[in-house]
Amino acid sequence: MKEQRNFIKIVKRFFLPVYAYKKMTALAIIPAFVNSIVVILSVYLIKEITNKLQDGLSLDVKILIIYFILLVLLHYIVLIFFRRKTYVIMWPTFRKYMYKTYIKKFIYLDNNQAEKH
Repeated sequence: MKEQRNFIKIVKRFFLPVYAYKKMTALAIIPAFVNSIVVILSVYLIKEITNKLQDGLSLDVKILIIYFILLVLLHYIVLIFFRRKTYVIMWPTFRKYMYKTYIKKFIYLDNNQAEKH
């Protein structure tokens, strides 16, 4: 039971910057979600294109290729937008938060307390 409480404390401490900066974290999760969705959809579209090519349906292949090109273009537009907004400010902000919270505790730490942990 005590080990479980320690684990929960460690996990909470690890995710403290996420709780402090919820909006920034959400803005970082959105591009990852978009990337995963685009990969899944592009694999599906390529599968459908190969199936249509095997069946000899060239009109359907052209439409699927257009969908694929539109998907890739939309993906790049979304990622360019989020790249400019999130990553540039996210890492220094988290880093500043970590320094504010833990550096003072680390500097004033007693040797006896450090050896206990």
